[in-house]
Amino acid sequence: MATSTANEGRTGLSPARRAARLRLVEEHVLAENRHDVDATMGTFGAAASFHLNAEPLPDRAAVTAFYAELMEAFPDLRIEIKRRHASDEAVVLEVVIRGTQRADFRGIPSAGRTAEFPLCAVFDFDEHDRLREETVYFDSALMLTQLGALPQPADG
Repeated sequence: MATSTANEGRTGLSPARRAARLRLVEEHVLAENRHDVDATMGTFGAAASFHLNAEPLPDRAAVTAFYAELMEAFPDLRIEIKRRHASDEAVVLEVVIRGTQRADFRGIPSAGRTAEFPLCAVFDFDEHDRLREETVYFDSALMLTQLGALPQPADG
């Protein structure tokens, strides 16, 4: 008896289509580094969603507001891509985020401190190969400690 797999019957993405998706994600990061909210949102399709660790931002308005707040709070924000991974289902980036907090961000008061931490971002695509969803994973305790919102861990 044959067993079924999740990929059975799928032809997979062409190398050109996979490369185009990777270019779109790189365009997305470049727009973030320019602090261009409109260009960042322009990489999404008709629908847009974002997950910040476990917190969902379910629609275009919430995602746009998040990017605007991020770029205002961290005017020197930079995202450095360390590694890229592309599959038929998604593009995954391993990056380092750096920035100095100059305004309140998601309820965290600004103390003028700099944060630098690794982050993993997973990008999913719609049927037109535009971004549908971005999910990011990072050590929020590290970020909060660097920003002064959590105490430094005790040496031990």
